Amino acid sequence: MRKQSILHEVQAGKAENYYRLVTDAALYYAVAGFLPHATRLLQALWHQKLPHSRHVRLQDQAFAVLWQVAGLPVPEAPFRVLALADIEWHHRGYLGGDRYAYPMPAVEWAELRGKNAFRQAQTWFSSGDYDPQILVLIQHALQQPQELAPYELCDALCIGAEVAAKTGNEELVLTLLHRWAPYAADDNARLSVATMASSRHVAPLLLRGVLAADLNLTAESCQQEVTELIAALTRRLAQGPQPLYAHLAWPQLLAQLNQLALAAEPDLLTDSQWPQPWIGREPASAADIAATEQRLGLELPADYKAFLQASNGLVNFSGVDPELLPVAEINWYKQAESAELYAHTQTYPDVESDEEQAIIGPYLERAVLISSLDQEQLLWLIAPTEPSGQWQTWFFAAWQPGETRYPTFRAYVEEQLQALEQQDA
Repeated sequence: MRKQSILHEVQAGKAENYYRLVTDAALYYAVAGFLPHATRLLQALWHQKLPHSRHVRLQDQAFAVLWQVAGLPVPEAPFRVLALADIEWHHRGYLGGDRYAYPMPAVEWAELRGKNAFRQAQTWFSSGDYDPQILVLIQHALQQPQELAPYELCDALCIGAEVAAKTGNEELVLTLLHRWAPYAADDNARLSVATMASSRHVAPLLLRGVLAADLNLTAESCQQEVTELIAALTRRLAQGPQPLYAHLAWPQLLAQLNQLALAAEPDLLTDSQWPQPWIGREPASAADIAATEQRLGLELPADYKAFLQASNGLVNFSGVDPELLPVAEINWYKQAESAELYAHTQTYPDVESDEEQAIIGPYLERAVLISSLDQEQLLWLIAPTEPSGQWQTWFFAAWQPGETRYPTFRAYVEEQLQALEQQDA
């Protein structure tokens, strides 16, 4: 778990994102045996009165199991807490069942190995019966781990640990848990933590702290991290989102972006046939900016103009973000795009509107395209309706539903830097 990334997201990120990340962090602490600290962190998150994220339903289930197994009073959670028996039934259905579209080999179950052994264990696990046979099948599956995708291997370890715990084989449970622990520390396997913690019979061992050392946590370090996260949540509630890199002027911020982008992809400039020795361009002159403002009939946002005075454009440095054009080449989107595609894009739903039939057309009337048009992703500056209003920056891509909205252009660039820092960590 990358605590610093979570702190950054709480400080500057979207509420939906940090809600999920803080919930994941709390469950990580709980699985290490520090449920009271984890609960305290959750309560600080819930105190923000944010909409409860639909992306943490499995984590909710895991906490419901841990609280009830520990005999702790269930806090006023923003979700329904089911009884343990109901959770166990749902959990067996979640982990169990044969999800593969090809037939099993026509052999006795004890002869199955690798993925086929795992498939049979899944099928029997959903029924709640055949526990001794399931343990044999899981051992056969784990003897050929190369046949299992990482998520399948995690599920196999979860099934094996739960059945071993239910049948009283604590030694086997501990063996499987220690084998599973490295996956718990992987940010890409967050659902595996919730899956293991939802296992009713494994939960007592987790609460004893049998994985604390594997997860590199002690009571003191957990308390310190939870205190830091709660302090960050308190600041976010009081101050709202705050820039991560406010201490960096544009030249310094772009220098950092350049360093990390080239470290991630050393051949970026060559492959892109970029004419500059770094990911940016020579600064735009005040005259260049003024000429474009006169052509467009508006005053560009201050943060974007400050960027231009540091770099008059930016290469497509991540593969998913667009090339930013020199200021002389930016234009109203409705003038840059083909009439047919512009008319089609106008009909896209406005997912942030409370009106069911709202579309983004009114925004596109005020959209200035600042990125190259010949790519699958675009960046728009959305002009305010009133002179004293606030500009927005929208990222739009053909391969993702809807648009990503940023309160400022600077916020968009800072998010790219944060993503590169996390990738480099």
